Amino acid sequence: MARTADRLADVTGLGGAMFGFVFLALATDLPELTLTPAAILSGSPDIAIGGLLGSAAAQLALLAVADIAFGRGRLYRHIPVLPIVGQSALMLAVLAVPLLAMTGTPTLGSVSVATFALPVAYLVVLAAIRHIDAPGPDDDAGDMLDPSTGRSDPTKEDLGVEVGTLWRRFVLYALVLASAGVALEWSTERIGSAIGLAETAAGALLAGVVTSLPELVTAIAAIRAGALDLATGDIIGSSALDVALLAYADAFYTDGTVFDLVGDAEVVLVGMAIALTTLLLIGLSRRALGEPKRVAVESYVMLVVYGAGALVLITADG
Repeated sequence: MARTADRLADVTGLGGAMFGFVFLALATDLPELTLTPAAILSGSPDIAIGGLLGSAAAQLALLAVADIAFGRGRLYRHIPVLPIVGQSALMLAVLAVPLLAMTGTPTLGSVSVATFALPVAYLVVLAAIRHIDAPGPDDDAGDMLDPSTGRSDPTKEDLGVEVGTLWRRFVLYALVLASAGVALEWSTERIGSAIGLAETAAGALLAGVVTSLPELVTAIAAIRAGALDLATGDIIGSSALDVALLAYADAFYTDGTVFDLVGDAEVVLVGMAIALTTLLLIGLSRRALGEPKRVAVESYVMLVVYGAGALVLITADG
C-alpha cells in the first residue's frame, strides 16, 4: 500500500504529504470505520469512542517510534515543515470539538450539534491548508531523497504505470484492512472483560493500538522508500480523521449522543493527543531553528507522555 501510494502521489501531482494525509489516512483508517458501528450496535459505545480517541493518540506515539527507528531525529530534518504544521493545526482543531461538547451542546433529534461541527471543522481547515507548499529539506538529506519534497525520485517505471491500475490496487489493499474491524471489536470486548479493563480503556489500549498498526507498517515502508512526507502525512491524517469519526459514531448511537458519554477517560485521551501534537510541533520548530540535527528529545518525550497517559487512563477508567 505504501509503495502504491507513493506512486499515486507522483502521478496525481498531489505530493506525498497531502496524499498521505487524505487518501492513505482514509485507507488505513478503514478498520476504525468498520469497528465503530460494530461496537455501537453490539451495545459497547465506549469501546467505539475509546478506539477512535485511543487510535489518534497511539498513532502520534508511533510517529515518535518511526523517528527513533529512522535515526534519532533525522525524520524531522527531512519532512516538509509547512504542510505538517498545517496538518497538526487541523488535528488540534478537531480535538477542540469533543472538549467543547463536554459542556453540553444542543441536539437535533438524537444527534449533537458537535456531530455537524466536527466534519465542518475538518473540511474547512483541510481546504485552508491544501495548497501549502513545502520548503526543501536540508541539503544533506542524501541521494535517496528528492530535495524538493523529501521523497524518493520517481522512476520512469513508476510514472509509466497506468493511474487506473494504481487506484484499483490501492482500493484492494484498503478493503483487506476494512475486513478486520468487526473481528477486532469482538476480540476487544472479550479480552477487556477477561483482564478487567473498562470499555473505554479497552477500546483505547487494545483496539486503538491494533488499528494503528496499519499506519505503523505503511509509515515504516514509506520511510524505507524515502517517502517521508507520505509517512508523516498518513499518521497525522489518520489521527485527525479518527477524532472526526466521532461524528460518524454519533450517527449509529440512538440512545442520545456519543458526546454525552465523554468522561474522565475520554478527556485523558484528548489531552494525550493534544500533548503529542504539541511535541511534534516543537520538534519541527527546532528543526526550522537549526537545532542539533541528531537530537530527538521530543520523540522520547512523546513515548513517555503516551505511557503515562495510558497509566492514568487505566486509573481514571477504573
